[in-house]
Amino acid sequence: MEHSAADVAAGQSFEESYDTALCLVPPFHLWGPVNVLRSLNDEKVTKWPPHITLVYPFVMPEALPEVAEALSRIHLTPQGDDISINLEEAGVFSHRRRCTVFVKPKSGQEHSRLSELRDRIHRFLGWPKGREYKPHLTVAQSEDSHAAWHQFLLEKARLLTPLTWHTRRLAIMIRDPISPTKATASRPMRLWGYIDLASQSLVRDSATLAEFPHLIADTSLPRPQATFCYDGADMLWKPLSDTLTTTDIESPPLNRLVVASYNVLAEFDWPPSSPRYPTLVGNILAERASADILVLQEVTDQFLSFLLADSSIRSRYSFITHGSPSQPGIAPLPSHLNVVVLSKFPFRWEYLPSTKKHKGFAILTFPTIRTSGTSDSQMVPLILAACHLSKGLTDDALSVKRDEIKKLVEYLDSSFPQQSWIVAGDFNLASSSWTIDDALKKGEISKKGLECLEEIEGFVSKAKLQDAWLTARVGPGESSSTTGNHESNLGFYEGEQGATFDPLSNTIAATSVGVDRSRPQRYDRILVRRCDQLHPHGFNMFGHAMGEKEDTSQGHASDHWGIRCLLMLKPQNPDASTPFDSNLQVKLHQAALTLGSFEQLKASLISSGQFPTPVEADSRKEAIAILQRALLEEDSAADNETRSQVQLVVIPVGSFGLGVWTSLSDIDCLCVGNISTRTFFSLAVQKLKKASTNGVRILRRVMANTGTMLELEIRGIKFDLQYCAAAAIAQGYPDVLKRPSSDPIFTLPLQTLAKLKPARDLFYLRRSIPDMTKYRVAHLFIKAWAQSRGLYAAKFGLLGGIHITSMLVPVCKALANEPAASSTADILTSFFYHYSRLNWTIELVFDPFYHHGLKYHRTFREPLCLLGWHGPSLNTASNASISTVNALTAEFTRAADLLSQKDMTWSKFLGLESSEAPSRLIEKGAADFLASYRTYIKISARYWGSSQQKGRKYLGWLESRCISILVDISRKVASLTPRIWPARFADEEPASGLGDDNSELNACYLIGLKWDDSFTDKSMTSLTAAEGSLRVITQEFESRIQKSEKYFDAEHCWVNVSVTRRSGLGSIQLASGQLYDYDAADSDLDEDTDSESEELNEVEDEAYFFKKESRTSKTGLSKSSSEATKQPGAGKLRSAIDVLNRIRWDAGMDSGDYVVGYEDRFIGAQEKALDLWRTEQTDEEFIPQHRILYFKRKSDGVIVWDRRSRVDTIFGSG
Repeated sequence: MEHSAADVAAGQSFEESYDTALCLVPPFHLWGPVNVLRSLNDEKVTKWPPHITLVYPFVMPEALPEVAEALSRIHLTPQGDDISINLEEAGVFSHRRRCTVFVKPKSGQEHSRLSELRDRIHRFLGWPKGREYKPHLTVAQSEDSHAAWHQFLLEKARLLTPLTWHTRRLAIMIRDPISPTKATASRPMRLWGYIDLASQSLVRDSATLAEFPHLIADTSLPRPQATFCYDGADMLWKPLSDTLTTTDIESPPLNRLVVASYNVLAEFDWPPSSPRYPTLVGNILAERASADILVLQEVTDQFLSFLLADSSIRSRYSFITHGSPSQPGIAPLPSHLNVVVLSKFPFRWEYLPSTKKHKGFAILTFPTIRTSGTSDSQMVPLILAACHLSKGLTDDALSVKRDEIKKLVEYLDSSFPQQSWIVAGDFNLASSSWTIDDALKKGEISKKGLECLEEIEGFVSKAKLQDAWLTARVGPGESSSTTGNHESNLGFYEGEQGATFDPLSNTIAATSVGVDRSRPQRYDRILVRRCDQLHPHGFNMFGHAMGEKEDTSQGHASDHWGIRCLLMLKPQNPDASTPFDSNLQVKLHQAALTLGSFEQLKASLISSGQFPTPVEADSRKEAIAILQRALLEEDSAADNETRSQVQLVVIPVGSFGLGVWTSLSDIDCLCVGNISTRTFFSLAVQKLKKASTNGVRILRRVMANTGTMLELEIRGIKFDLQYCAAAAIAQGYPDVLKRPSSDPIFTLPLQTLAKLKPARDLFYLRRSIPDMTKYRVAHLFIKAWAQSRGLYAAKFGLLGGIHITSMLVPVCKALANEPAASSTADILTSFFYHYSRLNWTIELVFDPFYHHGLKYHRTFREPLCLLGWHGPSLNTASNASISTVNALTAEFTRAADLLSQKDMTWSKFLGLESSEAPSRLIEKGAADFLASYRTYIKISARYWGSSQQKGRKYLGWLESRCISILVDISRKVASLTPRIWPARFADEEPASGLGDDNSELNACYLIGLKWDDSFTDKSMTSLTAAEGSLRVITQEFESRIQKSEKYFDAEHCWVNVSVTRRSGLGSIQLASGQLYDYDAADSDLDEDTDSESEELNEVEDEAYFFKKESRTSKTGLSKSSSEATKQPGAGKLRSAIDVLNRIRWDAGMDSGDYVVGYEDRFIGAQEKALDLWRTEQTDEEFIPQHRILYFKRKSDGVIVWDRRSRVDTIFGSG
């Protein structure tokens, strides 16, 4: 037969053609692993199936029937009809511009048989033998044979081997006919027929041809992929059966789902190193990383093989997108930087190519995880998209990222319009404002790049994808930020909060970016479709270090931190309250361009002294470290045994803890421990005295509203140190402060809760404020504005740090949920506009993201409601008066008007030029105050005694009493609007011996008076009545001051209260020593407005010191030891129980006409009929006496007894 076939071909000339080929094609079950690698690395994947070329080019298409028929009749394999193929080695062909990577058989018998087969065919065709035949199966192309990526490709080719099969067929391939839309060279090859070597026949029946798999027609279209499941019996990863991932599977009820994402950092040098692998696996298995679904980026073959060899990983995650590359029969990963998803639940998935070849998306469908999605009834499978966007901060790179995001959201919207979506991965989007501004300055990006960033935000917003980090943070709080880390770092910029790529604390990240770009970025994100049932309820980071003690001696495992989100099932209740059901509807008001950038805003604060310097920050951190060492370090080995059970933690709270301190701020510290208050202060005094060589000095002991407080000075920095006895809190610190208020661990006495409140508020705020840098700068600016406008002095019932926090935090959180990102300038502008339109008298200011469904009962005694976070007392502005509300209304209206003016700058807004000193803030504001009123109440005071400390105590107490005159005017002379300026004025130049203990102290306080705009009756009679009432109020105030035996010594003190015209003030000016010199009343988060102090320097004996310690009631009101020696009725307020019993049992008083005002632990001030008041402790409705605030007569609304203002018309005490 061979002879006759040769005769057929003899004398014929067959023209070569690249439209046909003769190949050896592996069986179809081997295509999967090969095509996984080819899909991203072989440009011919859409044109050729996996194959070994025998003859190419082959014959012209028109000659194919004749030649194929003739070849089929030739006995081409004399050694046997079965061709054995065993591809065992990887190799490479080097071309002029690139290389071809392939797998091949070893040199030997198989290689020789294939060469002989090819030679016979060539002889039949009458063609020369040609160059040496090298049978191979191409898997990839490489650009540079010297690059590390080339070596990685070769390794992937090795992982494919061995590829073994037996065949008796030669595949004849032919190009598709020419298409009008395709060039000749781009037409794919399809199967034309087989030459069956065993039957020596040509096979071309339609059934056989139909079995041949289709090539990948378009690499831009989604491609179904195999899901792998671990078989514990065989200890192998196996492709998951399709029947296990259909929608017919019964899905268990779902109420929570945990999703995590972690960029594990690929190795880019060859050969790859693996010392980080154990740490990476440890991070993934850590409790803080435990998840139901884990998305990994930058996964390599080497790391995935190491990861899946861990038995704990295999037991935790049974399903995965890619099997172990080291397991025979499983394909290597298609790229060097791969996205791999591990799951506890079965899924099916597809690969969605992106605009760049190696940056596609894994789209997973979870048939057993079902939610209602956007539908109210139908339960549909959950969809998760895993991503790793392209890197770079150039116009072109941002354009690519925009296209990537656009393609993803468009595909999800078109393919899964009714389903719940989760998008997780590394977005590679620069978030630091410094980085973006620097790129602009260097010309690396232009306005086009900024537009791409805005478009990306627009695509995400339009798709209703919410950032899980942000959503969880503004609500329950981010649980990874318990200790604050470096959140108070003064050098931080906008957009660096929650950074997952942090060169400042991650050594690997610092190495990868170099010095010029070493700014933190929040690259990694988890997005959840906003309208879905799944709602972000918790968020944390992981991978910071190995071990509970955060021992970084082994180095970090990756340049990224991992992120994890807890998703809870929201109830399908249309009436369920949301954070935006409250009246706090904040609208975004974008700042005018003239106001300048973040850097200019920050620079204006720095130049005016309102922003601390790094040197000041370091000094305070060092002072805190000294205090901690002094209190926590054990003295000697002898003490160790007795003190081994003592647990103490020192927590900086207040303005320093929140990062909103200035150079004038004190540092508030709360020490929490498991010993009694008496024991703590006994130990503390001893230890602090021993630390005097380190610059520690005890100034005095103060009885504050929340209990005993030590005032300290450490290297020139003032400290307020308080103690709270709470053993469980000290033991569980700091994680215990992440627990919700309902946790049983907070079932503590009221006084203990009051002491813990600053720390609990602080820890929640640090975990929940969207961007601490924006917040910090905005807070400091608002504080500077409040100081310049005479609004910053909580002891006068005006604003303090906690009040600014209560107002600013809801604005920051509301704007963070806007589709467009808000700058610090936007936050400030929106803040002033929002509160300029607020009706203070009826509206509450609170954080709706924390207080869900809040029902707060506002009493008539609360003209201003600025609600904080934790109990026992919610209203932080309980000391405010109607005068406060009037001042806020006027100043916020003025601020909004200023911001609407053209060419406004922040310096102009404050009334300063950038070069002016910080003191000019108050001076210019005071000048405006003196020019705004025609009539003033002038309170003049003097002290000429021998003790400067007693003089400051007298003036400080007088300042704390000034609010009562404002209250009296608002109540008794409604036609007048009073406003106090919270500063000391002086009638004359201060004496030269101001610092001398024997020098005289002078102070003057001014209250401006205006007629209320709504007051229309300005007849002589009305004016005379108002003046008379005003005269009585001033006389009564002066009398009350003079009657205080504790503070007013007639031999050394003098006070005068008068009403005067502006002209009568003369050349009055601000005093050099202001309010803050007395007792640092501006402790920003927990201000003590009426503290009674004892001077520590007068006490030498420590036993006597503690003998003087007085009992403090749970409401924070205390009696000093000096009061205990007073005669009954001489200024001592009768107790609430005395008043209660008098009203109940006095026959001349109707108990039914009285109500009791009391403090509810959770919702604030409340009222209750006196007859319903229960005094038996066993009664379910029992309320402790210390929570009684006042007694009021219902018939005329008169307060007959008030604890705070010390009013008592029942007994005449107070």
